[in-house]
Amino acid sequence: MKSSNSGRVLADLDEAPMCRPISFAKFDAELERELTVVYKLTPAEHPVMALAIRGLTNEEIAARLGLSRHTVRNRLASCFVKLDVSRRAEAVFVVLARRYTRSRTRA
Repeated sequence: MKSSNSGRVLADLDEAPMCRPISFAKFDAELERELTVVYKLTPAEHPVMALAIRGLTNEEIAARLGLSRHTVRNRLASCFVKLDVSRRAEAVFVVLARRYTRSRTRA
């Protein structure tokens, strides 16, 4: 069983090859807290979901974390249950919508 280091994963997120529609530098610290505290994701699930939110495919997540694509699929499925969603896009939406709503109510 491979252990995950969420601190390393969050540092690696800046290396993710994608355009940045929102500021992930500010987003990352609170994302880690929300995924573990609010959504109750395990230390193994958190980095998988964080990379999915960044737009990486299962294969890219597997390569980044040194996991099999089946392990990534299974961890995402577990995340979906905890987020009460059935699709990857829904999971991303739930997390980002909560962050957007919270930032709008603070302003």
